[in-house]
Amino acid sequence: MPLVKASVTLFAAIAMCLGLAGCGNPSGLSGTYEADMGDGGAVRIVFEGGDKAKVSLVGPGGQGAISHNTVYTAAGKKLHFTTDEPFGAPMDLIYDNGELTDGSGTVFKKK
Repeated sequence: MPLVKASVTLFAAIAMCLGLAGCGNPSGLSGTYEADMGDGGAVRIVFEGGDKAKVSLVGPGGQGAISHNTVYTAAGKKLHFTTDEPFGAPMDLIYDNGELTDGSGTVFKKK
């Protein structure tokens, strides 16, 4: 009987952890987030599933977009984006309360 109780407790703990990961863990992000950069420009992140995202610099009116395919890792609330494409640079963001921020005032809101 103690083995059955331990198994049920372990199963419940795993289920709870998985449920919490879906709510607050940035590794489960999906959709599009965008930061207004003024003058109609923006930085857009499109989460493509798994650990992949497309990061784009978008000019006024959606013109002149420069995009990079990235891979990101999540540690707690922190995301680290990398790319091996030319002119790409790493980027670090924080996921909190449904928004992404860079810690310097730039806020990416879900679209």
